[in-house]
Amino acid sequence: MFARALKLLAGNWLIVVPGLVAGGLYALVSAILRPSTEQSGVTATVIWFLAAALQLIASIVSIAYTTGMAQAAWERGEASFADGYRAFSRDAGHVFVAMVGMIVTGLLAVWVSQYTYGLGLAVYVFFFIYTMPAAVVGEEGGFHAMVQSAQLALRRPVTTGLMVLLLAVIVFGVTLLAAFLGAAPLVGPLVTALLSQTLIGYLTLVIVGEYLALRPVLRA
Repeated sequence: MFARALKLLAGNWLIVVPGLVAGGLYALVSAILRPSTEQSGVTATVIWFLAAALQLIASIVSIAYTTGMAQAAWERGEASFADGYRAFSRDAGHVFVAMVGMIVTGLLAVWVSQYTYGLGLAVYVFFFIYTMPAAVVGEEGGFHAMVQSAQLALRRPVTTGLMVLLLAVIVFGVTLLAAFLGAAPLVGPLVTALLSQTLIGYLTLVIVGEYLALRPVLRA
């Protein structure tokens, strides 16, 4: 699955673009708003909420597009922006609700992790790793997508656990590489952004591929 996802990414590099565009636009708007955040009172609060809303919108667009394109890559061998737009127009609401649920449970997992040596966060990732594919590929409602993810993880605990472990190793390695290359003058931030979005595209392909392979077990 990991090798096939890497091959699909190499042949469908457009999967990386939505995240780069969304992240770039958010960074630009944040840079424009940043001088205003030094103000106090109601104005600063409104600007903070505006920035948070823009980040949420950018995340929803990026997730929906990237996941929809990953599905197309697995099913047809190639992906286009049209596949991403179709997923966004159809499932943006599902992604939004799923993100709200993930944020709430994620904060709880972080709090529990303080007393369980990180176990709470590991359990959180294990159970909800298939949530976004369930919301976009499976077209499940936000909270039901979380339930379906947990059901898949419970039905295939060894497969899911190994995938989470390998993904964690890959994320750790790429993060170290990005930190090293990011120190380069001028091009450092650009290289870091490109590496980060490439990693997200690859992780999305792996998770979507595993979701497509495991989803039939729920009908068994």
